[in-house]
Amino acid sequence: MACGCALRWRDVTHSLWLDELHTSWTVWGDLAQVASRAEQGNQPPLYSWLVWLVMQAGGRSELGLRLVSLVAGSLLVPATGWVAWRWTGSASAALVAGLYVAGDRYSIFYAQDARPYACVQCVALAQLVVFDRVLATGSRAVRLVAVALASVNYWLHYTAVLPTVGLWLYAAWLARDPAAARRYGIVKLAQDIAVTLMLMAPSIGALQAIAGHRELWQQFVPALTPANFAFQLLTLFPVLPVVVLPWASMLPVVRRAPAEDPTRVRLLWCWLLAPLLLTAIATLGDFARLFLPRYLVGVAVVPGLLAAWVAARVGRGAQTPAQRTWLPVVVTVLTLWYPWLGTRGSLRAALAAPQASPHAREDWRAAAAWARRFAGPAAVVVNSGLIEAALPPSAAQDDYLLLPVNNLYDLRSPQRLLLPGRGDDLHAVARELTGRHPFPGPILVLQRGSLARALAAAHRLIESLDRTGMKYTIADSAAWPGAPGVAAVALQPAR
Repeated sequence: MACGCALRWRDVTHSLWLDELHTSWTVWGDLAQVASRAEQGNQPPLYSWLVWLVMQAGGRSELGLRLVSLVAGSLLVPATGWVAWRWTGSASAALVAGLYVAGDRYSIFYAQDARPYACVQCVALAQLVVFDRVLATGSRAVRLVAVALASVNYWLHYTAVLPTVGLWLYAAWLARDPAAARRYGIVKLAQDIAVTLMLMAPSIGALQAIAGHRELWQQFVPALTPANFAFQLLTLFPVLPVVVLPWASMLPVVRRAPAEDPTRVRLLWCWLLAPLLLTAIATLGDFARLFLPRYLVGVAVVPGLLAAWVAARVGRGAQTPAQRTWLPVVVTVLTLWYPWLGTRGSLRAALAAPQASPHAREDWRAAAAWARRFAGPAAVVVNSGLIEAALPPSAAQDDYLLLPVNNLYDLRSPQRLLLPGRGDDLHAVARELTGRHPFPGPILVLQRGSLARALAAAHRLIESLDRTGMKYTIADSAAWPGAPGVAAVALQPAR
């Protein structure tokens, strides 16, 4: 728990990046606005409601916006260890699972992120535990809890239905066994699926809207290639170094362990593989580009739980006191070297840059502070890089595209004209400024990306303004590196 918190709570007040700024924009107004604003960013409202409550308690800051995720991400570490201990009865197995999640770079990233994915991980783990009880007992009360958790996770993020589908598929497969079918057969499963789908039904309109512009996803979800597929398997689900390697190296010891019910291990594999295959098929077929780590992170704890199973089997297969002492240590080292000390390991990254969070990528806070240096009337053109910039313009859409500078990093002022940029097309900005000719002050271009991109946008804007008779030159520029970073350029009227 201490290791997990140390990695998650360091440098949590750095600037929000673009996707987090959508959360900030969503919760900045009244509660009645939250659901519609969340939907505008293709999100369900539940997570934003939770953050809105924190904001009302005085959390109008980077830490306040990330607090829900930080708490969820921190709790995930002991929760995973507890599940491993509950399922294996082994303290060393619990330690392996907990330390794996404590050092998992994706779990750390999303714990520091003002988006719902850390909460999705926590609720998904609770779903796994409750569904295991459903399979064992078929109790109506436990089934109701499982249905409620599936619905809650879906309303945290729509793609959280993927781990739920994995649980359903395993239950359908297990129902082939008469004894399992008597506890939780196809009829009960169908009833639970029907109730869960009814609870999800109010989102149909939002899903149709998302599907209507799914071609925009190509801008941030790459086409799936064998190399990309293998890379994601190795980084998000490092089963090979974390599970297979320790298992293979300890195979003689594992085989000596007493036989046990394989139901839970099979459940874990199905819970892992079903979302992976579903998103791969959807992306390969170009139905919906879903093969992205954030959409699969709900089952990212599986390698840790499978590694815990290997550790427990090794402990039971050890024959001498010496083996019972050092074999668990060897398994722990084999399991944890990759998430902690591998090429992309969390401890390695923390030692290399002790003051920098792996989450820091765009310093919009610094960009807004730079813009405030310009006193008097000014126009601020914000090229936020949101994919929705390709949609038809409207007042609501313009407010959405300006989200980097109209909530926590607020540049709104009677003397500032905020204008959304729409990618490479800056003619609309030029027409807006021409209608206010002669514009009395500088034009500031804030660009998501490198300084080179900001300068290119500034030159295009200068050319568009020049055609209308408005002469501007570049007066100043600044950049805040990151991936992709933020840059700014100031234009002043030519003398």
